[in-house]
Amino acid sequence: GAGDVEAEVVEPTDAEVEENGVDFAVARFRATVAGEYELAIFAADAASDAYGSRALDLLPGSAALKSVALKPSVADAGKSTVRIHGLREKRGRVGGSTLVGDAGQEVTIAVEARDRFDNLAAFASSEGQRVRCDAVGPVDLTLDVTTSTSSELVFKGTLARAGSYRFKTTIDGRNVAGWPKALQIVAGVADAERCVVRGDALAHGVKVNERSRACFVAHDAHGNACLEGGDRVLARLFFVPTEEDPDDADDARHERRGGAPPPADADVVDHGDGTYGLEFSLPRPG
Repeated sequence: GAGDVEAEVVEPTDAEVEENGVDFAVARFRATVAGEYELAIFAADAASDAYGSRALDLLPGSAALKSVALKPSVADAGKSTVRIHGLREKRGRVGGSTLVGDAGQEVTIAVEARDRFDNLAAFASSEGQRVRCDAVGPVDLTLDVTTSTSSELVFKGTLARAGSYRFKTTIDGRNVAGWPKALQIVAGVADAERCVVRGDALAHGVKVNERSRACFVAHDAHGNACLEGGDRVLARLFFVPTEEDPDDADDARHERRGGAPPPADADVVDHGDGTYGLEFSLPRPG
């Protein structure tokens, strides 16, 4: 049939023969691979070493057992498998691995049911079998089932907060083999509207023709601080005259005549950790 079959014949005791009033034997078959099987029972003196090498005289009634279908048992956490989309695996130098994902990116987890003999099985929802995918960390998230078949459940969810998580996939409270896993959510690409500038230039002001410094801190669209550099940052300062300051009155009239100083571009230094040093000087108050 579909796999190997273990078979044995158990002889009854004299007491059992006497109790039943007839001599008999019990034939037991065992297989671990689900599928179709053909079973036969015959006398020992008619058997050959290689089954099917010559015609055998089947015992009366054994033809009724010719076709037997073995179905898989219920899904087992130790054998069921998981496929992951939307995350990448980062292996450590001394063994082990961590799942890494970007904040705001959808994560898909597909759980395939396998029974304890590794046959493709079905989740026994009618028996209350529960399958869950959870991320526990800065915020807790239970992924939702989006599609399902008898043998596969697909979960989806999105983590927007960067940080370290413990990612669990369980069947009836038991961890699927290889789980839980460490999960690191990192900031996505920098979003100009969420980035901030801070530092001495903003806190203490700027003096004309002196070098001033500030710090540009990159954040993604979800407000997570970016931890890597590499973004192209341009910091440009434009002159704005002040009519209220008498010392700037001439500058204001000069501005209306189109004589404003050109914008000042800051020198940008990438620190490689999501922060960028800004250094600049301004030729005129304003």
